Amino acid sequence: MARSASVNTDQVHELLLQALETERGGIQIYTAALKAAVNDDLKKEWSEYLEETRTHEQVLTRVFEQLELDTEATSPGREVVAHLGASLVKAIESAKIDSPRGAFTLSQAHNPVQDIYLRKVRGKVNRNVGIAVKGL
Repeated sequence: MARSASVNTDQVHELLLQALETERGGIQIYTAALKAAVNDDLKKEWSEYLEETRTHEQVLTRVFEQLELDTEATSPGREVVAHLGASLVKAIESAKIDSPRGAFTLSQAHNPVQDIYLRKVRGKVNRNVGIAVKGL
């Protein structure tokens, strides 16, 4: 006995909204991750993923155009996906990164924020005198 195929357009629309939001969030995530990455191989791999994700977002945007759907429409599922993506970006941005000159974080503009230390070297002894500039 064959089943009749019926499509619930509301469900399809919801899934498309979530898929589009996933790709848009992915663009933000890979962009933030690339700014925080130190390893060159990882940067290369994530750059490739970023380009793939941008392509996926463009394809989904064309699907929305073909179906005459609003790419900016909201839905409960889309809001959840957006929150998850934003949370991951925030976690990446707030990460503390170790470096030879001390740990640093990234600003909202993705610039490094780091203390600048004053050191005094006498003979073979190199000691920390204090912080010259805090959070530059």
